[in-house]
Amino acid sequence: IHAEAGYARAVVKTFTGVSVTDGKLTIGFSSMTNNAIVSAVEIVKE
Repeated sequence: IHAEAGYARAVVKTFTGVSVTDGKLTIGFSSMTNNAIVSAVEIVKE
């Protein structure tokens, strides 16, 4: 995120074509550098 947007800046990612077959959307995160924070996630049905 820092490389893409800079320090303390927002990054918006959009993913389309995600298929949910069991009624549950699983989202995983892993910290790579300095414990970045996810402040919001918006899920919109296509």
